[in-house]
Amino acid sequence: MPDTRIAGTTPEEAGARNAPQEGRISALESRINTLLTGIEKEKRSAEEEKQKQKPEDKPITFGGVQTALDKLMKSIAMALNRVSSSIDGKIRDIGKIYATQDQAKEFAKDAVPPMLRGLGTSGGAEPSTGNVIMVQPGGKGGQDSAFVGTMKVGTTTTIEEVWAFGVKSILVAKVTMYEGYTMKGTQTQGFVAETELNITKQGQIAYLSYSLTSGAATLGLSDTFPLSGSSTYVKPLQSFNFVNGVASKLFTYHKGVVQIDSAYA
Repeated sequence: MPDTRIAGTTPEEAGARNAPQEGRISALESRINTLLTGIEKEKRSAEEEKQKQKPEDKPITFGGVQTALDKLMKSIAMALNRVSSSIDGKIRDIGKIYATQDQAKEFAKDAVPPMLRGLGTSGGAEPSTGNVIMVQPGGKGGQDSAFVGTMKVGTTTTIEEVWAFGVKSILVAKVTMYEGYTMKGTQTQGFVAETELNITKQGQIAYLSYSLTSGAATLGLSDTFPLSGSSTYVKPLQSFNFVNGVASKLFTYHKGVVQIDSAYA
């Protein structure tokens, strides 16, 4: 066999020369692996950083805006429904606790004693007049009733000066005249009891009629001005208004003891 060895070398010397070259290759491979590992780490870091980006950092689209608006509108609708349901519930609760206006009126009406109901109006038509609440006993069904009248005020106490043949009260169309006395010359005074008169026409006049023959006296009503006759002495006392079924005083002709005129004595 031919000798392939390099002149001037031995096999041991050739192996020694190849060893440094293999070390360099190994070192190169190690460096490449290190670079690849670094590149992989950089790639993973970039991906993680991308995932950490805030939503507002991302570009927004029309579709995204529409979706956000839809969600917002649904949330508002749900909130309004809850508020509406709550208000409806409160209204129902209030209706159970508090009375309506009509119910309150009925409650107030029931709380007023029967005697005082209708006190603000006379017969339900015209407002009552006067300054004192008065009581009319023995009304409908035996129930007393109240009305507004005028109290006569004075320092004297004799019936002749204060009350004789005056108007005691007016209840709708019913007029009550006070009792009074009549005098004729030297005769003993006559007495006329308290009398009720029902007004039916405008301008009617309450009058005293005195019989010259018997001495009897009564109170009555006349549609025209009453006049005396040959056997009867007449004294006009009070005229009345009559509007919508309600009477009131119009003009006072006389109040007090009636002295029979000497011409009729």
